[in-house]
Amino acid sequence: MKSALLLLDLQNEMVDPNRKFGAHGLAKIVEVRGVLVNEGRCLDAARLRHGSGPYPPRLPP
Repeated sequence: MKSALLLLDLQNEMVDPNRKFGAHGLAKIVEVRGVLVNEGRCLDAARLRHGSGPYPPRLPP
């Protein structure tokens, strides 16, 4: 059985509270729900299980 990890490309425009979409509340939702942290965890788990794959490498904080 094959598996796939699908993630939304969260661009600065969405997650930065000073940008167009982020300023209208999306950045706050992303922060409160821990979206970026959870996305990082999912990517790390996929990399551990399946190798580097097509995902971008982990960037330093």
